[in-house]
Amino acid sequence: MVITLKNTKDKKRERTERIKAVRLLLGLTQKQFAETLGMSREGYQKLERGENNISTDVLEKLNYIYGISADYLLYGDFQNEEKVWNMVCNCTETAKMNIMIKLIAYFTTSRKVIYPDSGFSLEDFLKKMNLEDK
Repeated sequence: MVITLKNTKDKKRERTERIKAVRLLLGLTQKQFAETLGMSREGYQKLERGENNISTDVLEKLNYIYGISADYLLYGDFQNEEKVWNMVCNCTETAKMNIMIKLIAYFTTSRKVIYPDSGFSLEDFLKKMNLEDK
């Protein structure tokens, strides 16, 4: 999800615009969004107006629930593909394997939504690779 904002020097305003844009893209009311973040509607409204700062708890929940990074919300930054690739290349072989399995799980889930009759499952893959927990 990419949200482009007008160029402004007010970093706090940019943060509030990003969090509001995320909420709107998710199609949630302020009350619904506040509830998923464990906040009161009034507290969330203050956050969206820039009267309150984004807490680490809210950043963690946004990341956990919606996959939105703190870097993006706070600074508007995204990890670019080259940075991510370099991070993966510098991992241990075990970490690389774990990343691959997570990617397969992600794309298997996505594929089931797009191609529900594909017949491929992560469980079948793990059995074939002898990686399934016994």
